[in-house]
Amino acid sequence: MKKNIILILCFMLVITIVLVINPNEMYHHLKAEERVLRLIGDPSVREKVLGDDSVITNIEYVGSNMYRLEIENNAFLIEIKSKGSRTSYEVFELKHSIDKFGY
Repeated sequence: MKKNIILILCFMLVITIVLVINPNEMYHHLKAEERVLRLIGDPSVREKVLGDDSVITNIEYVGSNMYRLEIENNAFLIEIKSKGSRTSYEVFELKHSIDKFGY
């Protein structure tokens, strides 16, 4: 009897851990650099897409197949859309501005 209760509690603990960790997000987080570098690994493609041949400093998975790419002097968002054997990449340049709202 105690063995069955312990087994059920262990099973519930494993299910809870899997739901909290979200394996899909972990997979994308671990594969982020590989997926983005597949697109912009070549310096000529990087210069054409990003407008600069700078060194990539950071690649981070944001969520929903979107990746944040940082180069030496700028940052970009790359959205990867896959449908069947077709893959499209949309690259957005991040612009930051803060406006002062008057009283």
